[in-house]
Amino acid sequence: MHPSFERSLLRRTAVAFAAAAAILLAASPASALTVTLTGATGSSCTYTGMTVQPDGNVNVACDTGTVTPGAPGTISVSAPAALDLSTPTSATVIRSGGNTGDAIVSYSVSGACSTTGGGSLTFANGSTTSSQAIPVTTAATAGTCTITLTSVTGATPGTTVANITVSAPTTQPTINAACPAGFTQPANMLQANFQGLGQWWAQKNKSGQVVSIPLPSVATYSKQAAFGENIGAAYTPQPVTLEITISQCPGYIDVDTTNPSNTHPNNNYCNLKSPNGTYNQITWFGKSFSGLVGQAAYNKYGYCWAPEGDSNGPWYLNARWTFGSCPFGQLTCGFAIQQNLGPY
Repeated sequence: MHPSFERSLLRRTAVAFAAAAAILLAASPASALTVTLTGATGSSCTYTGMTVQPDGNVNVACDTGTVTPGAPGTISVSAPAALDLSTPTSATVIRSGGNTGDAIVSYSVSGACSTTGGGSLTFANGSTTSSQAIPVTTAATAGTCTITLTSVTGATPGTTVANITVSAPTTQPTINAACPAGFTQPANMLQANFQGLGQWWAQKNKSGQVVSIPLPSVATYSKQAAFGENIGAAYTPQPVTLEITISQCPGYIDVDTTNPSNTHPNNNYCNLKSPNGTYNQITWFGKSFSGLVGQAAYNKYGYCWAPEGDSNGPWYLNARWTFGSCPFGQLTCGFAIQQNLGPY
């Protein structure tokens, strides 16, 4: 193809296109070639582009001088899935897939929101603004805050309801006088709760991460916490080192099972360190049995003394496991934990 023919072809009308096509494609029979004008109302047009097909035919895209009307778009609403009590936020109304024509949206806010009521939003024709906010503040009581698009005019309704689960904020247990001097609660500490008697849950941690679990009240005198291997839910790692401390200091792990700092004459059975990834258990007494009081007295029998109602506050079972990797490529893994009745 000669450059002069290309430049000429890009400037002329349909007659010139036909002539250029005949020159450019002389290797093919002239009667087999056509020039198609797309969008033209006559034999010529101002054009915006052209393509030569593999069979030698030429397609020319004519400039019609008009803009094809666009789509009105779809209107949807979204909001955070969950928030604490009395937390301000915003629901977002989004127009996507087109902006032709005015779109008017009416909405309502109901349920566990202190900013209940309703209002309307307008997306103007051709506006580049694709989202608008609905201010929302969650209520002071738990529940579900619901934002509903009650009507959409000038566009297609998409997701018309967004729910926010409103719950009490999660707070870390308070560090109290039972904590060693200078102790700092682990920044990534997890919290959990025992289920009912004999009911287990899959507690999964990162390696070296601490989980703090408040001790439930004893039914008579004692209870037991069991840590069992679980592949289907907790993905217990192997090998693993499990460390447990029952303490009034949430998050505190005492790795010294002899604990001479507390002047216990024997092993401190409120602490456990085990390489057993299959089964471990620790038993505590929350009430005095047979007149026994104090850790030294219960150490003789291999139990932990964690008296309920102690002036230093509630007791916690703090656990940490250290491992190389989780089974099956899991990011966190651990044990199936449950509470059982103790021996008395």
